[in-house]
Amino acid sequence: MQWIPGNIEAKIEFDKIKQLMAINCLTDEGAQLIAGISPSTDVAKINLQMTEIAEMMQAKEEGFPMPFTSFESIQACFERLRLENAPLSLEEMQLLFGQLALMEGLHHYFKKIDPDYLPLQFNNFQAAGYQPELYSRIKLILDDDGSIRPDASRMLIQITHQMQEEEKVLDRTFARLINTYRQQGYLGETLESVRNGRRVFAVHSEHKRKIRGIIHDESTTGRTAYVEPDEIIQINNNLFDLQMSWRKEVHRILSEFTAFARHYREDLIAWQDYLWQLDSIRAKALFSELINAKKPSLSAQPEFALVEARHPLLFLKNRESGKETIPLSVQLGYPKRLALLSGPNAGGKSVALKTIALCQWMAQCGLLIAASEDSTIGIFEEFVVDIGDQQSIEDDLSTYSSRLKLMQEMIRMAGARTLVFIDEFGTGTDPKIGGAIAEAVLMRMHDQQVKGVITTHYSNLKILANHLEGMVNGAMLFNRKDLKPTYRMRLGRPGSSFALEIAEKIGLDEAIIQYAKQKMGNKVYYVDQLLSDLEQERIDLQRIMQEHKEKINQADKLMRTYQQMQLDLEVKRKKLKLETKQKALQDNQQSIQAVEKLVRELRKAQKVEKAEEKLSELKSEQKELHSVAQKLDTTLYVQETRHQKPIAVGDFVRHNKSDWVGEVLRLDKGQAVLQIGAMQVTLPVNELRHGREPLPVRGERSVQTTLHDHTFDFGTQLDIRGLKKGEAEKIVEGFIDKAVLANAWSIKILHGKGNGVLKQVVLDKLSDYPTAKIYHPDPESGGDGITIAQFHS
Repeated sequence: MQWIPGNIEAKIEFDKIKQLMAINCLTDEGAQLIAGISPSTDVAKINLQMTEIAEMMQAKEEGFPMPFTSFESIQACFERLRLENAPLSLEEMQLLFGQLALMEGLHHYFKKIDPDYLPLQFNNFQAAGYQPELYSRIKLILDDDGSIRPDASRMLIQITHQMQEEEKVLDRTFARLINTYRQQGYLGETLESVRNGRRVFAVHSEHKRKIRGIIHDESTTGRTAYVEPDEIIQINNNLFDLQMSWRKEVHRILSEFTAFARHYREDLIAWQDYLWQLDSIRAKALFSELINAKKPSLSAQPEFALVEARHPLLFLKNRESGKETIPLSVQLGYPKRLALLSGPNAGGKSVALKTIALCQWMAQCGLLIAASEDSTIGIFEEFVVDIGDQQSIEDDLSTYSSRLKLMQEMIRMAGARTLVFIDEFGTGTDPKIGGAIAEAVLMRMHDQQVKGVITTHYSNLKILANHLEGMVNGAMLFNRKDLKPTYRMRLGRPGSSFALEIAEKIGLDEAIIQYAKQKMGNKVYYVDQLLSDLEQERIDLQRIMQEHKEKINQADKLMRTYQQMQLDLEVKRKKLKLETKQKALQDNQQSIQAVEKLVRELRKAQKVEKAEEKLSELKSEQKELHSVAQKLDTTLYVQETRHQKPIAVGDFVRHNKSDWVGEVLRLDKGQAVLQIGAMQVTLPVNELRHGREPLPVRGERSVQTTLHDHTFDFGTQLDIRGLKKGEAEKIVEGFIDKAVLANAWSIKILHGKGNGVLKQVVLDKLSDYPTAKIYHPDPESGGDGITIAQFHS
């Protein structure tokens, strides 16, 4: 892959991204790998690198992170292992132990997981070829803290035991002598010390000759002498001999282990390389989490489609200060290859340019990007960036000359797989000349099928982009009301500079502004004003369309709610009537059984004529009831299933057998998990039908719902006193229907005593519901002037 200029990473601030990633590395070598990241044109390689990062993030996010801790390089061990008869030192063994312990932890981690859970990371570990034998061997020699185990060999066990016994003798002797010398006033404030590896007494210099033994040293002041009494010389000699034996045995153990480890030298090199790579991948994953990066789709074509992309550094800065980072979405490739961004200064054009460039560069470096996973990243083979000052003191070139030289290099290398990012195209010289040259370069880029994003203020370039197929104008949107940037990008139309509007807002002298308008000429001023007006009209139209869309959605929701309520009410009424007929059918069956019993008894008495007539009459009535019940049942089934559609997660459904209503949480193999109140229930899908969300209940089963912006409350009490019979019949019937729809437990109707007409109306309407229990309260509570009904279905 080729790119210009040479410092392109600094131009798009990728060098800062690398620094932030390297901070997460636990090793210098991992940080060096981060520093060496460069873009690739190999789609398979890029996908592999992205997947490595995504898998590590996935494992951490799901609570199963890969075990990884800091470790030191064991490069020095490799030289020792290359040479014969050169045993590893204890320090080198400890470094080796650290790496082996880390590999062993990863070994156990990958043994526990399914290979398909993290397929790439699993394969990477397998490819490292880890063998646990070396760790098992070193574990017999070193403790977890890296010290030599006392039981590393039988000889070491024996030597350690002898040293412990000698130290006990030394402690007892020391304690006795300290007590004696202290009573005699020989010792200073510090009672003892160690000199030449031997325990000695700190004696006042004037008493040093009073203790028989060896004087090992004196303090710098000469006031203290360090004396080893004769009584402990032999004990210290014994300890010294044992220590020498311990060192010899440790040397033998290390030599033996080194000879064993020498066969694993190449494996150890591969394992260390694997750990360094893993360290760099971990650092990339941590940074990706920090910027909420995602893995985009990859394409081999020279194209890109960024969805909700953010500049990582701006995102981090804004998050720290509590500000929002406005994302951008842009698609280039075919048919639109070049986007020309315009708009006011400080409107976000340069940030948008860097955001797109950085996302593309990071992706081709195998990194996740700060954008939606719905984004698509293609492959480009040449990368050209012209952002900021290109002045070259070494080459004695001005800013504009440097930019022209860069354009010359770009044209020489440009092709269909070239991606360019140019900021403030054509500036740096006389506007008319600079605009003309920029237009010529832009036409050449168009002919060479170059892709990219360019920012400019030049009207001639905006006009060119509007006429050339393959190019598209774009703008950074501006709030015309308060003259502030929105930092939102839109393709399809150029943007106004809003220079005159901004000048007016900051209070620039009106005469100066009018003079500027005259110098601009009517055509230029008209075009800029037209762009400004069009942008405002677009914003207003978009707002109106959004409001209209919200109202349509609200109306659709209300209509669906109304239709569902109507359907539910009709179903409930038919169901209650069906229950009434079924109850009558049941009573009729019991009567038939009683008559049949009577017939049998009368036959015995030869008196059957009247009984058989009654039996025939009841059977005819049963047949009629059965027919009505069948029709009602069929109608009810058709009514409930007419609008049935496949049940999905989030739907509210009703259980056919229990009449429970709940929300579908999950669907799995014909079973649905429902949230019914505070409990979760699993039921077969074929026993469910669509219902509506339970209405919110207030007070004593009062129901509130919204329908066409009108709200009604269902209370459990109705007062019909003073009404005429015809009026009362309609109101009572509607009231009972609402009670059934609201699943009310009980209702109270005040009708008064009077002549009993209103009371009879109530009883007649309740007679359609045989399962309802009807009664009147005590006389002191209203007596026969009030009817109470309790529903049990």
